Amino acid sequence: MKIIESLFLTGIIFLINGIIVFNYFRIKNWLFNRVLADFYLPTGKRFIFNKKEFFLIFLLILSIFLPTIHLPFPLTIIFLVSFNGFLFYKRLSFFKKIPITPKAFLLLIIFLLINFFIIFLSSNLTTFLFLSLFISQLFLFGLAILIFEIIVRPYLIFLRNLLKNKIKKTNIKKIVIVGSYGKSTTKEFLVQLLKRKFRVLSLPPRINHEYAILKFLLKQDLENFDFLVVELGSYFLGNIKWTTKAIVPDYLFITGISKQHYFLFGEKIENVIKAEGTEALIYMEKGVIFLNSSHEYFNKLFETIKKTKREIKIVTYGKGGDYNYQILTSDISKASFELITKDKKIEFQTKIIFPQQIENLVGVLAFLLEENLFDPNELKNFVSEIELPDGFLKLKVKNNLYIFDDSYNANPKGVIEGMNFFETLNFDFKIVIFNGLLELGKETKKIYSEIAKKMEVFDIIIFTSDNYYEFFKEKLKEKAILVKKDEELKKYLEGLKYKKIGIWIFNRFPETVKDFLKTYD
Repeated sequence: MKIIESLFLTGIIFLINGIIVFNYFRIKNWLFNRVLADFYLPTGKRFIFNKKEFFLIFLLILSIFLPTIHLPFPLTIIFLVSFNGFLFYKRLSFFKKIPITPKAFLLLIIFLLINFFIIFLSSNLTTFLFLSLFISQLFLFGLAILIFEIIVRPYLIFLRNLLKNKIKKTNIKKIVIVGSYGKSTTKEFLVQLLKRKFRVLSLPPRINHEYAILKFLLKQDLENFDFLVVELGSYFLGNIKWTTKAIVPDYLFITGISKQHYFLFGEKIENVIKAEGTEALIYMEKGVIFLNSSHEYFNKLFETIKKTKREIKIVTYGKGGDYNYQILTSDISKASFELITKDKKIEFQTKIIFPQQIENLVGVLAFLLEENLFDPNELKNFVSEIELPDGFLKLKVKNNLYIFDDSYNANPKGVIEGMNFFETLNFDFKIVIFNGLLELGKETKKIYSEIAKKMEVFDIIIFTSDNYYEFFKEKLKEKAILVKKDEELKKYLEGLKYKKIGIWIFNRFPETVKDFLKTYD
C-alpha cells in the first residue's frame, strides 16, 4: 500500500512542478548555473512568485497545524489515479514538446527516484506539499544532475583517455577555437579555406558536450586528416580544461572576451578570461596562439598568457595587432579590406560585409599566412568566394524588407557592434528586433543601459520578450514596442509597405515571428 501510494504521489509532484523544472533544465542544457541565472530576469522569478506557488505555500502551512486524514485504501487509490489523470491531461502540451534522449531519460529516472524515496520515507502531507513547490523541485533536479555526473564521469574519463591515445598515434594538427564570441564564424572560415588544400575534420554543429565530442572523434579515422578543427564553448570553470586534456591544441584561437555568460563564472571577469580563454592552453607545452586584440580585456588576457612561460608563440590580430586591417569599402552585397602586417599590405575583396565577421576572417588569414600554408595571391581568390551558410549573420531580402538575421548573436559586444554597423546603412526605416541577453547577472542593467543608448538612433525597437521590457520602455519611450505574435508585427509593418525597411534581429525570438518574416508579402 505505502509503495503504491508513494508512486502516485511522486507522479502528482512531477506533474505539478517537476515536469516544468525538467523542461526548464532541458532548455538550459542541463546546467544548474544557467537555470539560476534566469532568476535575475522577471520571467525566472515568475516561476516562484505566482498564484499556484502561493496556494501551495498556504496549504503547506495549513498542513502543519491540521491532523492528517487517512481515507480507506480503495478511495485513496481512486483519488490518486483520478488526480494523476487530471494533471497529466493539463500537462499534455509539455509532454508533446519534450524529446527524450538517453541522457534526459536517465536524469528523469534519477529525479523521480529521489522524489519517491523522500515521499516513501516521510509519508506525510507536509512533505508532499513541500516537494510540490517549484523551488524544491529545482534543487532536487540539481541533485539529480550531480548524481548523474558521478555515475557517468568514470566512463567519460575512460573515453577521454581512449581519444588521447588515439590522437597520439597520428600526425593530425589540432586547432582549438575558444572565446566569448566569434568562434563559429572563425571555425567556418578556417574550415572553408583549409579544405582548399588540406584534409580537414571539423565537428558538426551542436556537437559541443564532452560526451558528444569524444564519441564523434573516436569514430573517425584521424590518420586520414591533416587538421582537426574544434570549437569549444564554456559554461563553467574547468569545462574546456577537461576536454583539452585529450585534444591538446597545436594552434589555439582566442577570438575575444566579453561578459557573455558573466553570471556562470561567478561574476568575475578573471574567471571569464580563464574559462573562455586560458584554460585551453593549460596542457599546451608548445604551439601558436592567435589572439584577437580588439576587445577590452585583451591586455589582461595577454599578460595572463605571457606568465605561463612556455614555448608558445603569440600572434595577435585585429585592430592594432600583428595582423591589422582596415575596411576600405562596404555595402550590403560586398566589402573590401586591407590586411596590414609589419612588412606588407594585402587587399582582399569579399562577400562578407559585417565588420565583426571580417575581423574573424583576419584571424584566419593571420594563421594561414603565419604558418605559410597559402600564398597571398591564391588566398585572394579563395576569400572572394567565401560564403557563410544559414545560421550565421547574413542579409535576406524579402520584397521591401532587408532582414539582417543575427539571431544567434547573444553577447553584449556583438549586439553593440551590430547596431554600430546597422546605423551606417541607408534605409528609409530601421527596426531592431531584440529578445534580450541571458546570464549577465548583476551586470544586466548596466549592459542594457548601454544597449538602450545605442538603440535611440533607430525608428522602432521591437521586443519579443517582456524581460526588462519596462526598463527599455522607460529609456526609449514610444520607440519601444512589445510584440509576441506575428499579427502584431504585421500591424507595424503594413504602414511601411512602400519604403525600404532595414530589420536587424538580435538573439533568439519566437518562431511565429520568424515564420511571418519568411512569408511577408
